[in-house]
Amino acid sequence: MPATPLATPYASVEALKLRQGANASKFDGEYGDRLLAASQYITDETGRRFSLADHGGNDARIFRPRPGGRYCLIDDLSASSVDAGFTVETSTNGQSGPWTTYTGAVPNNVQGHGVADRLEADGPLGNFPYGARCWVRVTPDDAGDGWGWDEIPHPIVEATLIEATRLLKRKGTPEGVIAFADTGVRNVTPMDPDVKKLIRPYCRVTKWAP
Repeated sequence: MPATPLATPYASVEALKLRQGANASKFDGEYGDRLLAASQYITDETGRRFSLADHGGNDARIFRPRPGGRYCLIDDLSASSVDAGFTVETSTNGQSGPWTTYTGAVPNNVQGHGVADRLEADGPLGNFPYGARCWVRVTPDDAGDGWGWDEIPHPIVEATLIEATRLLKRKGTPEGVIAFADTGVRNVTPMDPDVKKLIRPYCRVTKWAP
């Protein structure tokens, strides 16, 4: 995944203003900054970019198969590209090829959204070649949206709004204290448990059994 910062947040300023009960636009810049920070946090935690604006394109990308060659983890491939089709090729001589077309690679389905982040070798050639010089190259068809997500999942939008709200509360509390309740000091929590629950199913799996 590219290390560049996100360009667009996963939720809108208007949605956050509605959540805050705010009407004035004078804080739109601050709200936008908090949304972008919240979105970047979710990206860092899940290992994914959820908008095509940050992760699109139909370029060919190369990946190394997992041990044994049954699976190959790939960047998030949009649902429209899974439907439209994509080309899979293998090389046993490094990243420069030559490349051999592989038919029968089966994409998984991330949380029912149609996006694929893993291919399973199920073609007549058997498993993907595996070794020090073995690679898999994937090229999305131009008819699809390419790499990334066709739309941002609702749980990710909700997690972004919750986290952005927490960051807004944190603004005037450098020590993390937002009130002194009857029972003692009340703190801003480092991560809302609801955010954890919402984003957990979307965290990338980086290891698969052979």
